[in-house]
Amino acid sequence: MRSTLLLVALSVFTLSTTLYASSEKPIIFFISGIAGSDFSTLDPLFKKKGFDFYFVPGMFGGTTDQRAKFTIQKIKNRLKPNQNCHIVAHSYGGLIARYMISKYLEQYQLNKKCLSLYTTASPHGGSPLADIILKIMKEKKLDLDQAIADMLINESSLSDVEKSKAIARYQTLKSIAGKLSTKSFSKKVAKLKLDFVNGLNQANTVEMKKFNKEIKDRDDVLYKSVAFYMGKEEKKMSFHHKKIHQLFYYLASIVDKSLNKASTGRFHSDGIAPTETMKLGELIGCFKTHHLSTFHNYPYNGGDAKRDTIVDLIALDLKCSFYNEDQRKCRKLLEYKKGLNSCTSEQMVTKAN
Repeated sequence: MRSTLLLVALSVFTLSTTLYASSEKPIIFFISGIAGSDFSTLDPLFKKKGFDFYFVPGMFGGTTDQRAKFTIQKIKNRLKPNQNCHIVAHSYGGLIARYMISKYLEQYQLNKKCLSLYTTASPHGGSPLADIILKIMKEKKLDLDQAIADMLINESSLSDVEKSKAIARYQTLKSIAGKLSTKSFSKKVAKLKLDFVNGLNQANTVEMKKFNKEIKDRDDVLYKSVAFYMGKEEKKMSFHHKKIHQLFYYLASIVDKSLNKASTGRFHSDGIAPTETMKLGELIGCFKTHHLSTFHNYPYNGGDAKRDTIVDLIALDLKCSFYNEDQRKCRKLLEYKKGLNSCTSEQMVTKAN
């Protein structure tokens, strides 16, 4: 029922001719997570919805504070006079955006220009998977690859065959990520590993408790979120997509076990972070997909259909919240979102297939 409402709301949402109060179209700045993945493919999708778009290039390494300063400077340099902006962020990018908005919006004189933040699959409560990997690295003095292999090999819920597959799938994911770079493969993978470890050190559950005490939401910024959760393998997946999906299936099993929650046909995480901790402000959607599937420009990710649906959902929500969108569309959207305050109950899960 809820997925039907979403489809109805989006089916009547075409390119808007709304006249903005500002002389410039509002712009969406997209902030990526660890390793600075490329999300430039979202540009035409948001522009079709009447928004300007800019993918903020990612920064390798550095603290959350350093990344926040780097990001807000990029935004300030790109923002035009008389132009309002909205921020959409994925994963760790949502934490960078929260920090940036809380600490630096006024300092960079953007407090009346950046109006909202939409986070997608952001680990606002931290990642138990990060806790597990960091513990193995520390106690056994292993590097990242060795720690992940050790975690998978010693996971009692996986069979020997599944353990071998999981390790192979991790190598596949690392290989795909490395080949996307214009730099040499080995250098790219080395940077990815360093950045991933840096992210683990900042997005584990202990550090996120400190983060959430320090970082406060602003009253003049609208906060909204989209959550992901893992489900069973879908029949229409390509061969290569199945490989990546299998890895996150195994990782979701490990996260569920750490949360003391049984997996009954669906999981309580997207393979990285608990779904229930992805909520920030108003939860506007919950999608069955793994952590990297939807927005990443990875070959074979199989996430294009859901990517388009999530872009449509965020764009429509923005129009209804700020730009006087047609009230029929907004009523359908409101009906869809009514009661969607958690992804933990099966009846509240939106299937965007």
